[in-house]
Amino acid sequence: MSTFGELVEEVAQEPQLGAAGYEAGVIEAKGPWRLAWDRLRHDRVAIGSSVVIVLIAGMAVFAPLASALTGHGMDAQYHLTGLTSAGVPVGPRAHFPWGADEEGRDILVRVFYGARISLLVGVSSAALAVAGGVVLGMLAGFFGGVVDTALARLFDVVLAMPYLVFALALVAAIGGQGGILIDIAVISFFSFGAVARIVRGQVLSIKEKEYIEAAHSLGAGSLRVMFIDIFPNLLAPVIVYFSLLVPSSIVFEATLAFLGLGVPPPTPDWGSMLQEAINWYNPAWWYVVFPGGALLATTLAFNLLGDSVRDAFDPRYNRLFARETE
Repeated sequence: MSTFGELVEEVAQEPQLGAAGYEAGVIEAKGPWRLAWDRLRHDRVAIGSSVVIVLIAGMAVFAPLASALTGHGMDAQYHLTGLTSAGVPVGPRAHFPWGADEEGRDILVRVFYGARISLLVGVSSAALAVAGGVVLGMLAGFFGGVVDTALARLFDVVLAMPYLVFALALVAAIGGQGGILIDIAVISFFSFGAVARIVRGQVLSIKEKEYIEAAHSLGAGSLRVMFIDIFPNLLAPVIVYFSLLVPSSIVFEATLAFLGLGVPPPTPDWGSMLQEAINWYNPAWWYVVFPGGALLATTLAFNLLGDSVRDAFDPRYNRLFARETE
C-alpha cells in the first residue's frame, strides 16, 4: 500500500497540461458543424453515396465525350446498325455498349445526356423551393399575426393540391410541352410549402430567445434580426431538407417526363426514355434497365446522403460520436 508521500510523488511525475497544453491543442472543443463534418467523414454510407453522386455528375459533364468516343450523336438514329432485320433494337455490344432503342439511338449516350436534365431540374427545383420556403417561413414566423395566418393558409393550400393534376392542367393551358423552366417552376411550387412550414416552426421558437430580445432592445431592425441573428440558426435544418428534397425533385421530374410533360424531344430524359420503353421491356430489357438503373442509383444516393446529413446534424448522434472518438 502506497504512503501519502509516494502518492504525491506519482502525481507530481504525471504530465501536466496547463496553459501550454491548451495552446498546443491537446484539448480541442468542437462545435456542431465540426462534429457534423467529422461524422460525415467517418460515415461509409455518406462516402459511398457521395461517390455515386460524383459519378452521376461526371456522366452529365462528360456526355459529349461519351458521344465522341462512341461516334453516336445524342439523337442520331442508326437504323442499319442499331436495329435488327426485324426492327428490334440491338442489345449491348461493341458499337452499342448499353444497346439501342426502337429508333436505333445509342442508349448510353442518351442516358449520359439525360443525367444533365435530371440533375439540372432536381437541384434547381430544390434550391428554388428552399429559397422561397426560407423567406416565406421566416416572414410568417417572425411577424406573426395576420401575416402568419395568411402565409400558413397558403402553405396548407399548396401542400393539399394534387401536383399531377395541376401539372396536367398547366401543360394543357399553355398548349404544348412545358420544357425545363415549366418543370422547375411546377416542382419548386409544390415543394416550398413543406420547407416553409419547417422554417416557420423554427423561427417561432428562436425569436423568443434572449439574444433576439437583446438585439431588439439595441435597436436592430427586423431585417437585421431575421437574416443576421435568426437565419444562421436555420442553416442546419435547411441543408438537411435540401439534401432530402433533391431526390424527390428528380423523381418528380421523371414522373412528369414519363407522362409526356417533360422537356420536348429530341432532348433525352430518363423519364421519357422509360415511357418509350414500355412496349419494349420484354425483347429489349436494356432499354428499361439502364435509364431506370441510373434514376434509381441517383435518387437512392441522394436519399442515403440526406439521411446521413440529417444524422450528422442531430445533437444526440453528435454527442455519442464525440464520446466514441475521444
